[in-house]
Amino acid sequence: MHNNIFNLYIVKAAKWFMLAMPVIMLFYESEHLDVQQVFILKALYSVMVVICEIPSGYLSDVWGRRNALILGTILGALGYGCYALFSGFWFFVVAEIFLGVGQSCISGSDSALLYDTLKDQGRTEDYLKLEGRITSWGNLLEAVAGILAGLLAIYSFRYPMIGQAFVALVGVPAALLLKEPESTSQNRKASFKDIVGVVKYSFTKDYALRNALLFSSLIGTATLTMAWMIQLFFKAQDIPVSQYGIWWTGLNLLVAWGSIRAFYIQKYFRSQTISILILVGIVLGYLFMGFIEGMVAFAFVVMFYLIRGVATPTLKNMVNEKTTSEVRATVLSIRNFLIRILFALLGPLLGGITDHYGLKYSLISMGIIIAILGVIVLSIESCRIKNSAP
Repeated sequence: MHNNIFNLYIVKAAKWFMLAMPVIMLFYESEHLDVQQVFILKALYSVMVVICEIPSGYLSDVWGRRNALILGTILGALGYGCYALFSGFWFFVVAEIFLGVGQSCISGSDSALLYDTLKDQGRTEDYLKLEGRITSWGNLLEAVAGILAGLLAIYSFRYPMIGQAFVALVGVPAALLLKEPESTSQNRKASFKDIVGVVKYSFTKDYALRNALLFSSLIGTATLTMAWMIQLFFKAQDIPVSQYGIWWTGLNLLVAWGSIRAFYIQKYFRSQTISILILVGIVLGYLFMGFIEGMVAFAFVVMFYLIRGVATPTLKNMVNEKTTSEVRATVLSIRNFLIRILFALLGPLLGGITDHYGLKYSLISMGIIIAILGVIVLSIESCRIKNSAP
């Protein structure tokens, strides 16, 4: 069981060593796709995750986290293989379908496997620390990949895609070496009724869990959207292509540092205070990146990525603390489901705003949307806490 943590590091490495991501918008441009087509592809990916996310999470609970992770890593390798070998919008559609289904099998299963591995060892209090370390490890690898991607892109935007396909393959043997924790339940019979039951319980019975899921997914959507907009921001600031990898590396090092510090921040602040600070930082990042021009705007990029590092493990931990082992992967998949459905709705809209009015207005629009929805969710949670107080 001790090897599970090491093998999860390897699975994360295959997932986060993103050679493709730092230059993917430039790759799409070289393939003659406009911004709206790109966001349509990413919305399709999100739709596939939406369709498969909760069923795959439930499948992970009843079939096994290990099996779900094996399937997810294989599909991920096939998806990037399509990008490496083929060209054109419709081939990329096929790739995004593979990647979407594969991601839905991995998301939730990896965090659930980590939490239940620690539970078997009587170490659940170490979850936030290790989730932060694994997230940090992933971002450090993404930072290294950013440098390599920038160098490869000098010669061809296709080379990072080819490298990504090989990286994705590394996750398959690591997933095969995982062991299933004893605390997980694998003798339940899968049924659609049970899936509906978990979803219904999460939203209509356990209000603390519902609010944690809603807020976590909202912030997750904001950080996911920024991952696709940041390259357009680089371009708007006239950053040379050769420096994309350097900037990408620096930003991911910030995320890594924030993830490591998340465990210590939780010691000094209440969960509600941390949630407010995360929301304020994310919203200000979007708004000031839209309103301010020139290199001054990069101060808010730095702030955004530091907060992203803190938010990812912290908000996952808030959800984990409010659920149980037998449905943990399903509940975490509900979180990812919400992230993807929000992105599927907002992505094409933001892409259209960018194409017709410019990136500035797209950033400001996203900031306003996140601010409104975030205040609503936190206000509901605040009222719940006051009403439940003795």
